[in-house]
Amino acid sequence: MTATATVTSSPTPSATPTPTSIATATPTRTATPAPTVVIFLRGISWQWDFYGPGVNGGASIALQVGQPYEIRVYNDAPPDSSSHTFSGNADLGLSGAVLDPGSPAVVQRFTPQTAGLYPFLCTDSSCGSGHGNMTGLIQVVQ
Repeated sequence: MTATATVTSSPTPSATPTPTSIATATPTRTATPAPTVVIFLRGISWQWDFYGPGVNGGASIALQVGQPYEIRVYNDAPPDSSSHTFSGNADLGLSGAVLDPGSPAVVQRFTPQTAGLYPFLCTDSSCGSGHGNMTGLIQVVQ
């Protein structure tokens, strides 16, 4: 009798599964922009007057670096008065404007980037005898 050998095969172990990593989204924090602060600058009888949060008159105002502002410049003199001209300040991004009595306010938006003193004035010498006193100052602080 002849012996027959039976060959049995054993299953090959399968590769060990490696855990897959699942990417999770990390929320990115975005800065909420500061709300725009509205300020008014009134030209009248050889003077400038600021009005807005924390200020009620006077020819100077303190503003914050990085804070967006909207300035509304207007001539509050009687209709038969002379014009004033707001010189603006290029370093702040404020352009000049002719302000006729009774005309709508000139609206400009800007965000101060650098602390400092930023003067402005009336450049219309025909506005009257007090023209030389019609100066103002925007102080930008950190």
